Amino acid sequence: MTLPRTESDPVPSAGGLTDEYLAGYADYYAKDFDRAVYHLVRAVAERTDNADAYYLLARAQWRRGDLKSALGAFQNVVRLQPGCAPALADLAGLLLEDLGNVQSAENFSRHAIEADPLYAPGFVIQGNVLLARGDDVGAADSYRQAASLNPRLADPPINLGVLSLESGDTAGAFTLFERGLALDPSHANGLWNRGNLLLLLGRLQEGWPGYEQRFQIRGKNASRLDPARARVRWDGSRFDGKTLLVYCEQGLGDTLQFVRYLPLVSELGGTIMFECQDELRSVIGKNFISIHTFKAGGDPVFDIAIPLLSLPAIFRTAAETIPNGFPYVRPDPALSAEFKGRFDPGKFNVGIVWAGNPAHPNDGNRSCPPGAFEVLAGVAGVQLYSLQKGAKTPGRVPIIELADCLSDFDATAAIVEHLDLVITVDTAVAHLAGAMGKPVWVLLPHVPDWRWQLV
Repeated sequence: MTLPRTESDPVPSAGGLTDEYLAGYADYYAKDFDRAVYHLVRAVAERTDNADAYYLLARAQWRRGDLKSALGAFQNVVRLQPGCAPALADLAGLLLEDLGNVQSAENFSRHAIEADPLYAPGFVIQGNVLLARGDDVGAADSYRQAASLNPRLADPPINLGVLSLESGDTAGAFTLFERGLALDPSHANGLWNRGNLLLLLGRLQEGWPGYEQRFQIRGKNASRLDPARARVRWDGSRFDGKTLLVYCEQGLGDTLQFVRYLPLVSELGGTIMFECQDELRSVIGKNFISIHTFKAGGDPVFDIAIPLLSLPAIFRTAAETIPNGFPYVRPDPALSAEFKGRFDPGKFNVGIVWAGNPAHPNDGNRSCPPGAFEVLAGVAGVQLYSLQKGAKTPGRVPIIELADCLSDFDATAAIVEHLDLVITVDTAVAHLAGAMGKPVWVLLPHVPDWRWQLV
């Protein structure tokens, strides 16, 4: 969902027009949020009753990801001006989208509407809260109410587009995204949602630019960008004599899926350093030996940098140019030999995974109960193996447990090597098996993540 923008710039009272406030105001609208915070902190120190400065400070802190400070600043605005509908709505948005506090968000969204029943963004936030509660119909009604109050606001059609997409109406979703972007062509969430839809429909080259907006949006789908790395972003040109840092930014499965681009990068010269999750460092390091792989969170020295999932855009990937040199991940031979005796060569050996990370924003739509696999256990000649970490299979499903052996991805790869098939929900195991060239059946919701496509 998109978070509503304020309908107009904050208009400071005469007493709030200090030099520090005006400097912070200018920096905020120049999108220099670090400088804006610097000046606005000084402005509220000068005048602790300056609600305008607190409000802009909260938004600047929010934009740069300092959620705790933003929360405190919004609370100061509400303390000073209890009926400030924009601050109440923004506070509800922060609580909902970034802090996951649905109940408090619901309370503040209600207060925003009570404070100003004509303030359209209040109804947008109310719709987002209702959506989080599972009330799609109520959410849609709130978005339509916001649109009726302010037809120039881009958020209502964009959020209605998200609802249309979730129902499977891709054409309707695209029309609504276009309608919202006609109202605000720079709307980050609109561009991001339209980009995801284009990727989902297989229109890859059209979709990549919108996908880059993941660094500009807020909430559960956002990716965080280190400003120091953003300033030296690689443009895809040759980099002979330089060091390029490629770094992970999303989940383990994303890293496994897109690490296939590293050989393309290596053809353009220079030295490549790859920063990845510690769980993957060993298996990737062994399979991409010409690239220095290190644990995320270090302090590398580099000349230029690029997020891993921006590489498809850099290479202008189309369906026919997706790197498909399989396998690009191979198991450690010694580990593979250790596990070989656990599998019956006379059986059709199938590994199963029924749940992903419960913290994933779409986990409710992607995980399934283990009992869904019970029917497969009755197929003659089939032996099921559990690759599900952190959970035991119910006793009624005849399955061999391997979860205790999955100490890292080296071990998982060694086990997958001996399977004839992997059946899994959308998790890192799906991408690992695919990277190994193993047959994989992926269980997907009716509208999957864009990478699985609808074509």
